[in-house]
Amino acid sequence: MTTTEVISLVTGIGLAVISCAIYDAIRNARHLLPLKGQRRKAIEKKWSGFFTQVNAAGTVDRFSIFFILKVRGKRIVGSGEYTDGTQKVSITLRGGFYRDDHLHLSYINHDKAIFQHGLIILHWPNTPITLKGKFVGIGKQTNAIVSGNIELSA
Repeated sequence: MTTTEVISLVTGIGLAVISCAIYDAIRNARHLLPLKGQRRKAIEKKWSGFFTQVNAAGTVDRFSIFFILKVRGKRIVGSGEYTDGTQKVSITLRGGFYRDDHLHLSYINHDKAIFQHGLIILHWPNTPITLKGKFVGIGKQTNAIVSGNIELSA
């Protein structure tokens, strides 16, 4: 294979991957509800709280966490951080509302070398002072499915 053929092959594969990602983002965004007025103001702030999960020994671990959320069109994007023992873990958040009363956020570890991702679903009451919900994902240390409860306050 010549250098030109290799470059063409790599470029074609790269464009296909990028095209699929863009298509997936557009397809999912059309199902999200629009965010305006009071709801937009209520989302765009720092949310602090905790999450709990059962560890391998069968006991419950509790971790402090915070999110900083922003609205970008129909999407909600942001970042979060929690401390796992003595190590700070940064996550990237993305999602939105598929229904009026539940906020769906997918998360992924900010460090691409660490395989950690999942989904958070939070109940959104009429007056959102405290958000309560559940999460499920792949654990950073265990590489196993983890789940638990999460509670955040503005």
